Amino acid sequence: MVGEIQKAFSTYSQIIKREGQQLVGAADKIEVTNAQLPQDQEWADFVGRDQSIVEPTVPLRSFEDIDYPGLHNTSTAVVREGELERRSKYLKSFTSGWYVLSSTHLHEL
Repeated sequence: MVGEIQKAFSTYSQIIKREGQQLVGAADKIEVTNAQLPQDQEWADFVGRDQSIVEPTVPLRSFEDIDYPGLHNTSTAVVREGELERRSKYLKSFTSGWYVLSSTHLHEL
């Protein structure tokens, strides 16, 4: 009886060793292939496939260059802007936020 149990353990041990060697081989292959890839290959491939990404050669816009309808209208002029604390109705706690007061509305950003 003990001999049969020892044979089963020996067979099981050989199976585990063989699987371990296969895992080490797979890990070595992964390490070699990843070490050979350029660091930006995934990003370059993604940018090449996706047409919605802006080209990095396009110059950045500044806020002053943006023009929209009503830009110089007096109703859109900023009267005051800054951080305010607002008390919640139910929890009675305060939360802060950035607010802009125009001549017509109070905007929370």
